[in-house]
Amino acid sequence: MKDFRNEFLTASATLMIVAALAACGTAAQHPINIVPTEQGFVISEGPEKVMVYQRKHKSLDGKYTRANYIHPLYGLDGEVLTEDFPRDHLHHRGVFWAWHQVWLSDMKLSDPWATIDARWDVYDAKILTPDSKSRALQLSVYWKSPLRTDSTGKQVPFVKETTTITVHSAKDDMRKIDFQIELLALENDMRLGGSEDAKGYGGFTTRIPLPDGLAFTGTDGPVEPTNLS
Repeated sequence: MKDFRNEFLTASATLMIVAALAACGTAAQHPINIVPTEQGFVISEGPEKVMVYQRKHKSLDGKYTRANYIHPLYGLDGEVLTEDFPRDHLHHRGVFWAWHQVWLSDMKLSDPWATIDARWDVYDAKILTPDSKSRALQLSVYWKSPLRTDSTGKQVPFVKETTTITVHSAKDDMRKIDFQIELLALENDMRLGGSEDAKGYGGFTTRIPLPDGLAFTGTDGPVEPTNLS
């Protein structure tokens, strides 16, 4: 009787190699690429950059320290859509999510919006592939402050952030980018707040270049911006 064992093993090994090569080929052909760098991650579609995620802290002459944000964000024609360290508001940065008030009980720990006493420890980053037309960057971030330390002076995290940025392939004249931001308090009585004025602004924000001659207009002509409250 013929022994098919060796032939079966050879065929199985060949099939496994072919399957592995096919999987590698599929991954290589995915339109969205996420590549780590010393500063963070570059997300591209084919040869065109889509955005850069800033993982490491950066500053301007030691001031306005920031991390955990997007800049540059590129348009479909390669134009830069965001600003970092703009002269009129040096604390602004690309696409970011931050609040003016972070409190632990009756102690204000930081003002991440204005980059005051705020640090972002991006301790983990994962590249996900939800489908054949999108890729995601999932980030695990500890919020820290020099005002919250242990007995050795080491900064202690008080909020855990999990952010998933999903970039979809461009279609026609648009591209979808989804941001899912989850915040988990690591201490009791944690509170977030917007600006301490009538505006109360904060949260998800984009800083885009302002055009010359910016004006507010309505159906009856020019409008003077005023506070309604």
